[in-house]
Amino acid sequence: MFKRRKMMKKQLGVSIASVLLGIGMVNGVHAKVAEGVTINSFVPDKSLYHAQETATLKLMMSNPESNEKSGSYEISIQNAYSDKNIFVTRNNYTVKANQQNKELSCAWQTPAEQNEGYLVTVKLFDEKGQLLETKKTAIDNSQDWTTYPRMGGFTNFNKQDQTSSDNVQTDVSTQNKYHMNVSMYYDAYARPQNPIPSEDYQTWIGENINRTLIRNTIQTQHSYNQTALLYNMINATTGTPDEAGTNMSELDAKTVQKADGTKMIQSKWGVFRTEKQATSGVTYDEAGDQATFNMWGGEESKKDSSNKIQSYYNTWSKDWQQYIGKIMKNTVDELGFDGWQGDTIGNIHGTSYENRGTTDTFDTESGYQYFADNMKANYFKDKYFGINAVAYGGADLLAQSKADFQYAETWYFNQPKYSDLADNVNNTMEKSGKSLIIPAYMYHAWARNNPSTLPKTFNDNAILLKDAVVFANGGDSFELVDNGRQLYTEYYLDPRKNQESGIQMSDELGNSDHGKLKHVYDFVTSYESLLRGNDLRLNNQGLEIWTGSFVGDGENIRSASAEKNKVYAFSKSSTTNQSVETLNFVNLRGVTTDTWQIKNEEDEKSKDGLQDQKDLWVKYYPKNVNEVKSIAVSSPDSAYQSEKKLVEFWPHVDENGQYFVTFKLPSLNIWDLVTVSGNH
Repeated sequence: MFKRRKMMKKQLGVSIASVLLGIGMVNGVHAKVAEGVTINSFVPDKSLYHAQETATLKLMMSNPESNEKSGSYEISIQNAYSDKNIFVTRNNYTVKANQQNKELSCAWQTPAEQNEGYLVTVKLFDEKGQLLETKKTAIDNSQDWTTYPRMGGFTNFNKQDQTSSDNVQTDVSTQNKYHMNVSMYYDAYARPQNPIPSEDYQTWIGENINRTLIRNTIQTQHSYNQTALLYNMINATTGTPDEAGTNMSELDAKTVQKADGTKMIQSKWGVFRTEKQATSGVTYDEAGDQATFNMWGGEESKKDSSNKIQSYYNTWSKDWQQYIGKIMKNTVDELGFDGWQGDTIGNIHGTSYENRGTTDTFDTESGYQYFADNMKANYFKDKYFGINAVAYGGADLLAQSKADFQYAETWYFNQPKYSDLADNVNNTMEKSGKSLIIPAYMYHAWARNNPSTLPKTFNDNAILLKDAVVFANGGDSFELVDNGRQLYTEYYLDPRKNQESGIQMSDELGNSDHGKLKHVYDFVTSYESLLRGNDLRLNNQGLEIWTGSFVGDGENIRSASAEKNKVYAFSKSSTTNQSVETLNFVNLRGVTTDTWQIKNEEDEKSKDGLQDQKDLWVKYYPKNVNEVKSIAVSSPDSAYQSEKKLVEFWPHVDENGQYFVTFKLPSLNIWDLVTVSGNH
């Protein structure tokens, strides 16, 4: 990471075994109830389930009234490919007067067929049969988290920072509400080459860390079927061999005094500069120096070069790989981690120790594939490993590697547009068959350049549009850390440490029980196989969106490249399931920029003009389906509440004998998913 280092399957024909343990409900769309029983929260007990595993749905209900309340509830479960329920039950409930947080539960056995998501709906009725509330949640029944990654992060391993609302247990529980199935432990290490040296230690920036808290977090995650990854650099060290606690006895290196006044390292395994390079306003590398970077910048960091200036290594060096591979394997095994989330500072153009003073240069990102393959072959055979391709550098090579997952920070300085996010996701899927995990720090430039003018809350439209572009194309938007806090910079402690001066999500967006973002994650999990499964790929078929009273009337507002003031729309199809094709629609009407980063007030305002769309006429040429049988629309937006709604359609044949269909898209707020099903 650039830190401030600077800084269709057919409908399941499966027998469902369901065991009601009490009252079952779900969480999805929040509706205010004037009086009587309310659903406070609903979550499945795990973020990921395996075949024929029991999923327990946990419900919290309250009755603020002074008299006992009774009624009934209906639970239904659907898969992504049908509007028909595969499970329905209706039962009665009773909640005592003034009873708060009554916990009830319902159990359902997941099907044998894996890599499918399920939408779960509860409808709550009063004793007269009047509908009080409808809520949703989702169940992911998959073989492994890497099929449909939903990544979060943890930073709170300081005993003094554990509070009743923000501690290792509540943080994991909150991420479970978003169905996060994997998390990285960000900046939990002391030094890259000596990650977790003792029971209590400090990170490079002086954050107090407790090893037992790390272990407790891992154990808590495992109880939710979540995967725990230790975050650490793949080719960096801090400190020098003559300092205590640097763990460099096996590193082929010596201490040197640099021209900028800092005491650093020289290793035969390092990557070296071929020309002078500033590493901050007060530090620099000369040609021939081992590459470094002043992570925090400034004179204070220069004085604490042992902790705050990293030295970098040749990703092609077998000796370096053996050194850091052994260290990380031992650390991961000792603490009980499931793998290593490898990070880089980004690409370094330099040379090897042997070729100093020559023009024989290379890029460190060119060695990512070699590094990843070696880690998997020799150190992480039974653990997970992946590398951050910063700014998408080296991503094409990593896509061909044995890395278990694909991860790439996207940065506004070289990939500023929505279309860049989409291209990264689709390129990675095409080359690796994996869903790309993308962190995109929405307010980074603003927070770094003018933090005093940051708004108090995120722009809801900006967050939701960025997410829609990433998720609709089949990626994972990495954005939440700790107790469901939205990242806004590359330094993951910022949301927790700067709660007063930083930026937070509004309750409408970020409430983990009924916020808009919760609805998005319910939707993404429920429809995972239609968004990033079954070898879905862009099919580049003819697709038009018209604003008038029929196809060809008004303006065709379809954009295949996410242009401003258009509807970004694309189609996908599969070679293994040719009876289903998908269309995704992301609404950019009224949006005056095509960039995802919010750098200033002008960027904020550019998202405020988003215009809801109604009754758009769509024309589509299916690729594999030669006789459409049904068209269904769904969305995380409030008009659909993740439910599928069948729409009327009309088949046609054009003058060239090509089959196409037309239909009316009833509404579009942020993002709609359309499923086209039929014969092939």
